[in-house]
Order: sequence, then C-alpha cells, then structure tokens
Amino acid sequence: LYVAKKCLLWYRLFKIILWKTVERAPPCIRLAFVKRSIKTVATYLSKANLIDAPFYKAYGSTLCKVMRRWGYCQPNEYCQAMENENTLEYSAAREHVKRSRKLN
Repeated sequence: LYVAKKCLLWYRLFKIILWKTVERAPPCIRLAFVKRSIKTVATYLSKANLIDAPFYKAYGSTLCKVMRRWGYCQPNEYCQAMENENTLEYSAAREHVKRSRKLN
C-alpha cells in the first residue's frame, strides 16, 4: 500500500507503531495492522493518544461500520458490549466486561 523507501514519513510511522501498542486494540485494528493498513491503525492510535506522531494529523475516528465495510470487523465479546460504534470505546467496554466477570 505505502512504499516506505519512497516516503520517509510513512517509514517513520511504520517504525513508531509496534505490535505491543496494537495488541490491546480492537480486533479490527489488529487485523488492519496485520494487513499493513497503516493509515487506519495510525488514525486509531493517534486518536487514542497511544502514539505521538507530530507529522501525522488524524481526522475523524474509525467507526465499526467503516471497519465492517472494509472487511476488518471480527467482533469479540468486548465489541458486543460497546454502546456505540466508535472504536475508541473498546477499552472502556473491555474494562466493563472484565469487572463484571469478577463479580460473578
């Protein structure tokens, strides 16, 4: 998709985004990372304040319906607990599900 050798900014973005940063992200973002859709992953991570890329400006946020349309959606139990379709809600839904498990 993006040739890192031709564009140094994309190359830097590839180097900033590591698996350890992405592994707790929603399944659709992890799949986008595996498929090398760096723009989708960078948008999510910058909106979630997980990376600091001053040269990359993210507009909007990744929505579940968009990820479904692109073929990245693989909902798990945390995704099903989300109240709206914003992928930034994934962390809160994950914590909610984990806390409710402890009570049972």
